[in-house]
Amino acid sequence: LKPFLCLQQIADLEAMAALSTQGGMGSLEDPSQEAASQQSTEDWEKVTWAEEEEEEVVTSLDGLADFIKTSLKPFAIETKYVLENCQESQECEIKSFAKACAQLQEVCQICDQKDRLIIAGSGNVGKSTIANALLGGEKFWPTASYRMTSRICEAQYNASSTPEPIPKEMVQKSGNSRHEESSHPLNVFHPSLLLKPDVILVDLPGLDQKREHLKSLEEYMNCHSDSSVALLYVIDVKNDICEPDRLFFEKLMSSPWKNLSQSLGLLVNKCDIEGDKNGASSDEEAPDYGNLLADITQETQNYCTPTVMDLSMTDKKKNHPTAVLKWQKVEAFASNALAQLKCNRIIKILLSLAKVMDVLELAVNDDEHLRAELLKERQHRLSDAAARVQELRDNERYWVSTRAKEIRQTLEERQEEHLDAILSAGVPHYNQIVQEEAGLYEVDEVMHNLLQVMVANDIHISARSSSVYGALFQHLYLHLFGLVRTTYIVFGTILSSLIHGPIVGMYFAHHFAALSKGALSNKNVLVDERYVRQRFAEMYREVLEKYPSRWASQEHASIVTQAERDLEEQRESGEALMLHFLDDRCKAKCSELLKKFDSFLKLREAMIEFWMK
Repeated sequence: LKPFLCLQQIADLEAMAALSTQGGMGSLEDPSQEAASQQSTEDWEKVTWAEEEEEEVVTSLDGLADFIKTSLKPFAIETKYVLENCQESQECEIKSFAKACAQLQEVCQICDQKDRLIIAGSGNVGKSTIANALLGGEKFWPTASYRMTSRICEAQYNASSTPEPIPKEMVQKSGNSRHEESSHPLNVFHPSLLLKPDVILVDLPGLDQKREHLKSLEEYMNCHSDSSVALLYVIDVKNDICEPDRLFFEKLMSSPWKNLSQSLGLLVNKCDIEGDKNGASSDEEAPDYGNLLADITQETQNYCTPTVMDLSMTDKKKNHPTAVLKWQKVEAFASNALAQLKCNRIIKILLSLAKVMDVLELAVNDDEHLRAELLKERQHRLSDAAARVQELRDNERYWVSTRAKEIRQTLEERQEEHLDAILSAGVPHYNQIVQEEAGLYEVDEVMHNLLQVMVANDIHISARSSSVYGALFQHLYLHLFGLVRTTYIVFGTILSSLIHGPIVGMYFAHHFAALSKGALSNKNVLVDERYVRQRFAEMYREVLEKYPSRWASQEHASIVTQAERDLEEQRESGEALMLHFLDDRCKAKCSELLKKFDSFLKLREAMIEFWMK
């Protein structure tokens, strides 16, 4: 995929564009620069091709999808077929084979999963325009200068379909029954190559419209796992971060997709070279996009950890070089995000297949001495894993104490940023005298909701650089799975799954209720900056004093539970190991499967090495 493979080239061309414009956004007019750019592209492609030939690895999104569909899934189906036939030929149920068949059925289901590239944001920020550009540039989804899309729209791959423009009536909900067809996602087909590797492009309705759109999004989140979702969130540079954006980040952090808050792409659209032509007078100064982007980035990083990319779809349509380069960065980000989903899925599949191959390895050994050695080795690994689980329990005090310090340190470092973000967001009744207690409750509730998202994000951030998590996964999961290189990819998934958003919410709800009882009895209060600072300080002091240790304790409990579950799985697998011999035909088939799986493992090592680069 050229954009993904040419990130360095894009950066070089962008730097050249900046030099050629002497401080403005101009075009690449120097023929020598264009020639150098072309030569750079050719050289890069040669290097990339050479690397591909040398390492024989999958280097495209298509290749990753094909590897799942044409290699891993057929292998799982073949293995399941062989194991079922072996049981028939033995004329009895082999417990370990029956368990392996169930695992292989799950593998086939994982192979069939499709990934979703989701475009979200408020209305009229350019979501549908961006979706059309990702599909190839032609107008497919209807666009307008007003809010049009009011229905979740999905595009899937079909090579023979004709990309005829979708009528605007199809992307809008009518006002009739809630159960009518328009209340469900609109599913259409498109021949775009972006969709070919089992990708569904999703254009969401504007989240600043009717409340039901946000409810539809919540239902959509519950229906699709975050392990198969890449998220692009679009905002208008001139609107800054708005209330609907903050509400979205709040919903995201408390949803099953909370882990996406650490990997989403934030697209700041409408950074047009000639400024805003709609409603701006001719003597107005052009927007200072640098400062606007800095403000947007600074505030957004309180609620999530995004990759921020500025772009102008208007200038891209005019083929302006700088705008085209920035769009290529967006394409590269989307491709990379989808590739990571595929890689994670491949690793998950290989981990499951490895457990099945473990069973086959024992089954094909005729030598009783060798089988005894294999059983002894498995028993040793089981004892080792049990010892590590016990070590986790024994080190609870140290682990929780260290982790609590890490959380507290991150919270302290970001306290001022969070206060600035809350002041920027605003609170109800600002600069007004509130005479009723209910008004102060409203102020506290807004601050509480924002702070909850911020602290949850901080916990994610502190976990990524945590010393205790690093030591834990080095000593526990590497030994449990025995796959050193795969840990680089699965680490983030396992880690973030242990940080429970609802737990943060539960503690905050308790904290909010406790503060509200005694602190809001005053009336005739001026809700100004001084008041907001004071209330924020009271809330944050309580958070710093009580909750890092509680969160750390809950994280530790989750880790122990997960480790115990993995240990129990190993015990069950050990109990299910077959202790009698297979006939020659079944043994030969199982040996062939083991050889095939070895080739997958060699390819996996090279593939992970390439993608990590």
